[in-house]
Amino acid sequence: MQQFDISTILSSLKMSYGKDFLDTIAMQLHKAIDADFTFIAKLDRNKFTSNTLTLVAGETFADNFEYSLTHTPCADVSQNNTCIYPERICAFYPHDQLLIDMGVEGYVGAPLQRADGEVFGLVVALYKSKIQNPQDVGDLFELFSGRIAAEVERLEKQEELESLNEALEKRVEERTQELKDTIVQLKSSQERLIQQEKLASLGRLVAGVAHEVNTPLGVSVLAASTTEANIVSIQKKLSKGQVSKAALMSLVNDSLESQKTVNYNLQRASQLIMNFKQMATESYVDEITDVDLTTWLPSLFTSLKPLLKETDIELCATLPEAPYIIRTYPSRLAQVITNVFTNAINHAFPHGSHIAAKCIKFSLTLSPNEAKISIRDNGVGMKDEAMKNILEPFYTTARASGSAGLGMTIANNLLTKSMNGQLDISTKEGVGTEVVITLSDAKEN
Repeated sequence: MQQFDISTILSSLKMSYGKDFLDTIAMQLHKAIDADFTFIAKLDRNKFTSNTLTLVAGETFADNFEYSLTHTPCADVSQNNTCIYPERICAFYPHDQLLIDMGVEGYVGAPLQRADGEVFGLVVALYKSKIQNPQDVGDLFELFSGRIAAEVERLEKQEELESLNEALEKRVEERTQELKDTIVQLKSSQERLIQQEKLASLGRLVAGVAHEVNTPLGVSVLAASTTEANIVSIQKKLSKGQVSKAALMSLVNDSLESQKTVNYNLQRASQLIMNFKQMATESYVDEITDVDLTTWLPSLFTSLKPLLKETDIELCATLPEAPYIIRTYPSRLAQVITNVFTNAINHAFPHGSHIAAKCIKFSLTLSPNEAKISIRDNGVGMKDEAMKNILEPFYTTARASGSAGLGMTIANNLLTKSMNGQLDISTKEGVGTEVVITLSDAKEN
């Protein structure tokens, strides 16, 4: 056998890592000790087997394989023993059929230990003839076993890390998809809530407008009935020839007054219905368009006033006369204003508050690039907690009365996410609350 050239072995390992390192050192050791077979293997104690990581047979690498440790010298090596049998190995392990079939005569095996001392593998050389200097071979194996063990352990950690990275990437991908699905569901839920809120607002408007329309229609019906009764009365007198000029003139004058009353109230009812129709249409035709705020807001106020029925709250408005055109979504803007207005009605003047002249005041401030719609009440104001959470979904101080706590959340989301707007809220207990809606030209979405 040739002399061991340790420097050559070390030099060949300088740039080797992982599987390449194991192949290189196995081949270098194999050549140095002039063995017939040399392999590095990893133990599987649960199965009591060993799996080769690299195997040199003759002058080339062979396929790795798994073998049982039962009745083998490798089982002794796995107990942290360096085993050296220069000859007649099969006589010592007569039940190791693999050694017999391979015609092995000499055996050298050294354990591979982890940093904590646990034996997890082994390095083995097999000879078909008697080993000439077995102790030197054993010493060489023990010399390099630590380096081999460290590289195998490092390779295990690298594979474990790669496996963890793959698992992490998969988990991140799954979580990302879950988040995407959740976002889609949230958007869908938000759209449903917005539609529900629109329907609820329309329901309130319908009830209010019906009440408002009933008043002028009732007056018109009364005036028409009075005129009819007068005409029937004069008709009877005419048939009897009892009509005087004074009576006829009185009928004409009363009929003219009644007709004026009918015309005025029917026009008022017609205007209410037209405003309601406009608001209702805009609620379902959600298209961006040019809106003149100075004429559009009064139409909205007409639809909002019915919400004040059965309250002693007054709606006041201060608007400029000059037109101001802004490109926006009128249905969404109506939804925002309605929600803020309804919130003021429900919370600014709670039962038991002693405020003489309850008022919700609208004002419009214009500048070249934006418009500010102020909705201010002279109510009780908000406590710090309510002010802090007013835009949080499902937060409400009136859940007992059926409030879901979504009105201001929906208003803020509509304004900031699709209308190029901003919602600013200020409040002072005992003085009132002001909500300022800032609008610029919206972008189509």
